[in-house]
Amino acid sequence: MILKQNPLLIRLFFFLIFVSATSVAYLLLPNEPAPHPRPPLFEKGWGNDITTTSIVIPTQVKEFLSAKGGSASGGKAGNEEKTDSTTTPLDNFQTASLTVNDQNYTLQFKPGENLLTAMRRLQTSSIQPFSFSGQEYAGLGFFVDSINDIKNNPSKNLYWIYYINEQSANIGVSFYLLKPEDIIKWKYENSTF
Repeated sequence: MILKQNPLLIRLFFFLIFVSATSVAYLLLPNEPAPHPRPPLFEKGWGNDITTTSIVIPTQVKEFLSAKGGSASGGKAGNEEKTDSTTTPLDNFQTASLTVNDQNYTLQFKPGENLLTAMRRLQTSSIQPFSFSGQEYAGLGFFVDSINDIKNNPSKNLYWIYYINEQSANIGVSFYLLKPEDIIKWKYENSTF
């Protein structure tokens, strides 16, 4: 004899299992909230005293502070920077150069990283203003449509086009893997595509 099962009873059964499982999980979880992740600029420690915390300082800031007689270590002017065996997050980064309308930037990237990722990092960490926007197209990659508040202008056939080591790029920014000492130039010019 085959018993017919009521679909409503089956749903009710699974609902009760779900409620029971979530209740048990709730009871087993700790009452304390999870700690927040460390800010990306801090290498170690959470101390409120900035002089005891290692901070990643971009090269431009170090150069500026050195020129003004200051110290990039957070100490008083004239103090030597403390060196220890720990490494800062940017120690394993490589550099390339990026130029936009006669403004030069230093791109910092990890081995195997694409140009888009390095530009996003530059956008959040650059001393001099750098911004860009665009859109991701499935299968084609990311298309840049604005840099430093200058947008592509299709009516005048003006677009942002980038060059790699003086050669017009034939690959999108989300696919081009940066190499040390690359020279990337963005030019706002007439497009041939």
